Amino acid sequence: MRLALIGDIHYYRLAVAPWQLFGKRLLGQANLWLNRRHRFNRSLLKPVLEQAESIQPDMVLMSGDLTTTALAGEFADVAAALNPLAKRIPMVAVPGNHDRYTFSAARHRVMEKALLTAVPQPFP
Repeated sequence: MRLALIGDIHYYRLAVAPWQLFGKRLLGQANLWLNRRHRFNRSLLKPVLEQAESIQPDMVLMSGDLTTTALAGEFADVAAALNPLAKRIPMVAVPGNHDRYTFSAARHRVMEKALLTAVPQPFP
C-alpha cells in the first residue's frame, strides 16, 4: 500500500471578524500577524497536493494542524483545496491541536463539518 502523508499545513486567514477573537484566538491571530504567517506559505499547498497525487497513493493521510486557529473559514479554504484530490484518492484526516484550537471548535466539530468524508467520526 502506498500512502501520502501531509501535515502541518496551518492554513490561515489574516482578515478575521472581531467577534471571532475571543480567548486564546486573539493571541493566536496576533502571533500569526507578527510572526508565523512568514513561516507558513499558503502558495505551497497546491504543489504539495500535486506531488502527493503524482506518486499515485492508495490513500492520503492528513496528520493534523490543517488550520492555524480552527476558524470555520480556514477549514472551508482547506476543504476547497483538498476536495479535488479527495474526489480521486481516499483521504483520512485527524485533527491536530490547531484544529482543536478552542473548546468551541472541538465541541461544534468544525473540522468534521468541513471535511465530511475525511475525518473519522469516532476517535479512540
